[in-house]
Amino acid sequence: MKLPDTNHYLCQKEILTINTTRKELNMRNVLKKTFLVIMILIAIYKVASSSQTRSDSLFSAKNKIVKSFELYQNEPERFRQITCIKFDIYNEGSVSLKVYDSNGQLIETLAEGEMQPGKYNVYFKASQDLNRGEYYYKLEMNGKTQVRTMVKL
Repeated sequence: MKLPDTNHYLCQKEILTINTTRKELNMRNVLKKTFLVIMILIAIYKVASSSQTRSDSLFSAKNKIVKSFELYQNEPERFRQITCIKFDIYNEGSVSLKVYDSNGQLIETLAEGEMQPGKYNVYFKASQDLNRGEYYYKLEMNGKTQVRTMVKL
C-alpha cells in the first residue's frame, strides 16, 4: 500500500486555505463597498429632502395644497426685550398669532385678522413686568395650529 505524498496534500490544503481567505476578503470588500453606497444614498436623500423648494413642500402627490402656513423660530430665541417672529402664509385666510406664558395664559395678541399670502415679520416687545422664563407663540389659520417656544432672559 502506497502512502499519499504528504507534501502534495499540504500544498493542496494551503491552496484551499488561500482560496478561502481570498473569498472572505472579496466578501468583506463587497460588504464595505455596499455599505459605502448605502451611506452615500442616505446622505443624498437627506440633502434632497432638506433642500426642497417651497412649491415641492406645498403640494402632495395629487397636487393638492397641504400647507397653508409656516411658523419659524423667533430671532433671537433667547431675548431680553424684543424678538422677531417670522411666518409665511401660502393661502389667503384668517390668521391669529398669540403669545402665552408657561401656564397657558394669554400674554398678547400680535396679529389677528385676514391676511394675504406672503412673508411676515412680527416683533414682540416684552413689557417690563414680564418675568424671565419660557413663553409660547401660537399661529392659527383655518383650524390648523403651530406652536413654538421662546425664552425671555
